[in-house]
This record gives sequence, C-alpha cells and structure tokens, in this order.
Amino acid sequence: MALIPLDKNGIHREQRAHRTPVHDQLHADKGRVIRLASSECFKSTDRFQPLKMGNLRTWVRREYFDDRLRRLLENPDEALERCTRWFKCGPHRSSTVGCIDGFVLKRHNRKKWGNLFKDLFRQSRARRAFRQAFHLELLGIPTARVVAAAERRSWRVLCGSYLVTVEIPGAIDLESYLNTGVLPGHELIQRMATLIARLHKEGFSHRDLKGANILLDAHGQPYLVDLDGLRDLRQVSDARAAADLERLARSVREHPHVTRADYRAFLRAYCRARERRSVPRGQCET
Repeated sequence: MALIPLDKNGIHREQRAHRTPVHDQLHADKGRVIRLASSECFKSTDRFQPLKMGNLRTWVRREYFDDRLRRLLENPDEALERCTRWFKCGPHRSSTVGCIDGFVLKRHNRKKWGNLFKDLFRQSRARRAFRQAFHLELLGIPTARVVAAAERRSWRVLCGSYLVTVEIPGAIDLESYLNTGVLPGHELIQRMATLIARLHKEGFSHRDLKGANILLDAHGQPYLVDLDGLRDLRQVSDARAAADLERLARSVREHPHVTRADYRAFLRAYCRARERRSVPRGQCET
C-alpha cells in the first residue's frame, strides 16, 4: 500500500496545496460571522425573545415557549423540587440539575463568594452557557438544545441563574455507560474523537472535558454538555488541546475494560479529524 505523503504539520501534501491564505481567511471570516450570529440569542428575533418574568430576566426560544416552559420559568426553584429525575444535587455542588416535563433544568449555585464581585461585571454562567450552546449548534457540534436562560439580580448583584435545555431521550453519560461494563466499540471511539477534534478545530476548549459531561443518546451519538467550562479561544493551542485530552483520559482511566488499544484508536482518529500527524503535547495553559 502506497504511503500518503504528509508535510511537517501532518497535512496531506495534496490537501496543503489547495489550502491558501484565501481559504484560511474564509475560515476566519466564517468564524466571525457565526460568533456574531450566536449573540442573536439575546435579542428579539424570529427564534429568540427576551422576557421579564417576575424578578427574573429571561431569554427564551420562541418555538418552545408554551405553558410548560412558562410555569417552569415563573418559579424555577420550585420546579427543581418537582423534578422526576436528578442528575446533580446536593448542598455543596456547583450546580443542581433535574429533569421535568421533557426539559433539563440547571441551577447554578454559588460556591465561591469571590465570584459575587466578578458577577457584577460579567454575564451569569447560565447566560454564557446559553450562548455557547447556541454557538455550537450553529457550527453543527452536538450539544443539548438550549431552550431558555434566566437570571435574578438585585442592584446588579447576581442572586441566581438558570439554564433550560431539551432532554435527550435515553441519554446516559459516558462514565455511567462505561460503568455498565459495555466495551467501547470502534464506532463510539470514532464518534468521540471526531466530536472533540471538531471542537478544537473550531477554536473551542472544554476545560472540564470528562466522561460525566459527555452524553450518549440511544443511538450512541455523543453530545457535549455542561458548557460552563467551554472557552472560545479562536485557536486552540497544542498545550490547551493536550490538557483537554488528558482531562478526558483521567476520567475514563479507572475503567479496566478501556484498553491501551482503545486509547491509541481514539488518538489516531482525533489526529485524522484534525489533520495532524502527532498528538498535541505541552504544558497546560493557565
């Protein structure tokens, strides 16, 4: 079998010949256009609508705004108490997440009082995750479909924030899936590698990229969730990519049926998807 010629960056030479500064500029322009479009989720458009509901300031997706969502947003704390299924709960957790009426409701809890001052001058975690999720959706990167974000402020002091997404039917997080003892098949490894490579190619880093933050639907399609740790870096460095991959590896390393062959298959698929010859290496950025 003939070897495919690669250049020093791991790109096919034939492919490199077709990649010109014009193509790179077009990709950068596309990124700017989508980044601008993602901000439309906070404006009154044909898809989104800002609303004032009691002491909550909310941003909702028009297609999902019905009586169910209205009741949920009118009192999200009470709605959390009525959740039929819990994903995260407890007094010391950074968030409380439950499922109700086909929606997943997430309340961001305050763990560090130092953030009280920072939140005076920045968007709430719910608003940031709301926009990031819509941004990924515009890029075609699988994530839970966002429905609404809400925050409560008093004299600019953030008192609470909430995020609502559509429940993914039959979804299970990667760690729970591995705990069942099912061996990760070739197709799942390929899908996981392609998802993360696509995320990095589009300039995003997920600083909490662990198995619990990756959902698998009934068909084995992975989805990124818990986008609080998502950062739009425009360009992901090798050091940052390596840190993301290492974070994911740590979260699945304890499962004995995940073999070295699985790791190698994942890394090969990741490098192919990112058009690289070698795995990203480097010290984690601070």
